[in-house]
Amino acid sequence: MTFTLAWIDQDQEARKRAYDLLGLFHQPGSRDEMGLGTIRDAFSNLLFPGTNTAQTRLRFSLIVPWVYRALERERMPRSDFWRLGRERELDMLEHLWATTEDGVYGRRSKRRLKGLPSWYFGLGEAWGLRVRSGSGNGARTWHAGLPKPPRGFPKLDTLSLTSTEAEYLQDRVAQSLPQSLLAHLFRQVRAKNAGEADGCSFVWEHPGYAGFAPEHKEQVDHARLFSEVIYGAPVLYNLLLARRVQAGTRGLERPTSEDKAPHYESQLAKWSWGLDRSALAAWSVDDFWATVARSARINHGTRAFVSEWMALVKAGVLDVQEHGSPPDDSEAATLVRRREKALKGVRSRFRDEKMLAEWGGGSGMGRMDYRWPVVRRFLRELGEGLGATA
Repeated sequence: MTFTLAWIDQDQEARKRAYDLLGLFHQPGSRDEMGLGTIRDAFSNLLFPGTNTAQTRLRFSLIVPWVYRALERERMPRSDFWRLGRERELDMLEHLWATTEDGVYGRRSKRRLKGLPSWYFGLGEAWGLRVRSGSGNGARTWHAGLPKPPRGFPKLDTLSLTSTEAEYLQDRVAQSLPQSLLAHLFRQVRAKNAGEADGCSFVWEHPGYAGFAPEHKEQVDHARLFSEVIYGAPVLYNLLLARRVQAGTRGLERPTSEDKAPHYESQLAKWSWGLDRSALAAWSVDDFWATVARSARINHGTRAFVSEWMALVKAGVLDVQEHGSPPDDSEAATLVRRREKALKGVRSRFRDEKMLAEWGGGSGMGRMDYRWPVVRRFLRELGEGLGATA
């Protein structure tokens, strides 16, 4: 009998939502205060399919199959299968905890670890590491070309790829996702250019951008403009909260509170000054939504909020240099408050004084990078692996 990973074999959309939710715990300051995660993830999945923010090292994409392929071949009883799988994953991690390798799950919690590498195995089907068997019964198995685990596995002393492993992953992504930007980036990696993207905070800063296919450039440009434009919304949100804290919810002064409003006013001015006005003028919002729709369905509330915010930015209403910071009764401020209230209900910081008192600043202030830091690391590890010994 063949056993498969139940967590991995949930329906594709459920897996994506689960991985992205779990990944939030790995990102400081990543709270989605404006409810924009579906659009962020739509671009992430379109540009870099199969990735997630919790996948810490590229070699885990092979380690998980090594663990469970061995168990399947040993024909473990179903009653023991998952227990042994967990134990072997923990055995593997325990060896890594003794090393200086970074990106290892569970260094603090040790064997109490709940989030095992298999929990975040979003690459399996997307990258062609798991395929349907030819038996016709719907069973799944690991790709026939999966490299053999290193001698002594599950004992590992490194998460660095061998050249054989790197070549395999490079080929798998290219074969399974030939039309994706991820596949293009993987195909371009060589040992000599392993770190060429290290200095890039976003994919649109990649030195090879000029060589991207027109379709990829269009996707990246939409992602860039959205990241730039929408960043002003959480900045304004924090500014409104700072003003509310400083004034006091009942009109009482709070002289002992640090006034954070000037900081967010400065941030909003910096954001406004940095917008690419010429690109915004030419930006087709219809094309943007069509691109998003290729990867996700966006609910009416999110679409309405984003479309209204885009319209305000494109119209120059939020040009802080010309108009100053938006007052509390401005159209933009009203839009942000309405959105947060719709998302949080009675727990809104604009409604609940206790929730406001818990605000420490910087909520949802991270720029959308669409999992680029994860992919950037994968590219370096891939290149280093291609230059390693087998």
